[in-house]
Amino acid sequence: MSGADIENMVNWAVVESIKQDLPQIDMQLLEVALWNVAMGREKKSMILTDKVKKITAYHEGGHAIVALFSPGAPEIRKATLIPRGEALGMVNYLPSEEHLVTKTELLGQMQMAMGGRAAEELIFGSDHVTSGASTDFEGATRIATHMVTKLGMSEIVGHVYLKEETDVLGRSNSYPDVVNGEIKRLVEDSYKEAVK
Repeated sequence: MSGADIENMVNWAVVESIKQDLPQIDMQLLEVALWNVAMGREKKSMILTDKVKKITAYHEGGHAIVALFSPGAPEIRKATLIPRGEALGMVNYLPSEEHLVTKTELLGQMQMAMGGRAAEELIFGSDHVTSGASTDFEGATRIATHMVTKLGMSEIVGHVYLKEETDVLGRSNSYPDVVNGEIKRLVEDSYKEAVK
């Protein structure tokens, strides 16, 4: 957490303690404040249908289960099915305290991201998956792109650092296709691992 996040957390706890006419801030208030800062405020007024609750439960459960069984995936801090921010539910994980991230850890993060869609497809079938995985796909694609273009973690593309699209285009006519193909392969392989 940044200093600003900690400040927001303490401010939120102070306001809540005043609202509740408490003489001091306690750990329970700080914990609730932490979740509000880290995951967004609870949307208690949002009414979800039983169908949406069921889909959300399987989706978030998929993230959690894949995280538990994927080498390198981050440790889960908390999972919730209460709508927060823009999400209907979410799995929050502990950030790594390491300064360096291994390829195994990046792949674990991608597999965890794909766990929600994998669960939906396994439970409801491929024709009944939802739009709920779009930000998961965005995150997995961002990690794969970083691995291929910045970290030299692709045997096919090699140990390169590509700053911009022009770096890719300047190499050969087929190079952008190779880079995009490798990014797609990493994401799809992560999905296959999540389904296992």
